[in-house]
Amino acid sequence: MSKQTNEAVFAPIEAHYKSIVMHETWGHLFPEGTHYEGSVRVAFSIYGNIDVLDEQIDIGSSPWWHNAITEFAGLMTEDMEGGDVCEFKITVDVVSHKDPDENNDPEHPEDDLFDEYETIEVSMLEKTYLIKAY
Repeated sequence: MSKQTNEAVFAPIEAHYKSIVMHETWGHLFPEGTHYEGSVRVAFSIYGNIDVLDEQIDIGSSPWWHNAITEFAGLMTEDMEGGDVCEFKITVDVVSHKDPDENNDPEHPEDDLFDEYETIEVSMLEKTYLIKAY
């Protein structure tokens, strides 16, 4: 078995265990509510850097929040020019997912459970330019 094939085989298993370890380590920081509203300031520098400058929202800091707000900032800078600073009014929803587990072993049907997890989704309500590029 080649190294590449070996990595491809074990990648889903390692990702699954990584998510379990992450939840066991940082799970207490996952947001407890299901809906939040607030604002975030994002800067898009002339060098292409994306920075979250400030956030005014009553949500705890966690790896999940960091990933969600960083992804949101990256998506919002698609309409921005280098040097722009914008403030976004946002809503944040914690969404529950229930996906069937992909274990379809006919000898062990009790293992066909549902994979339940939650994600953080950030949506923009309003965009205001604080600094417009020249």
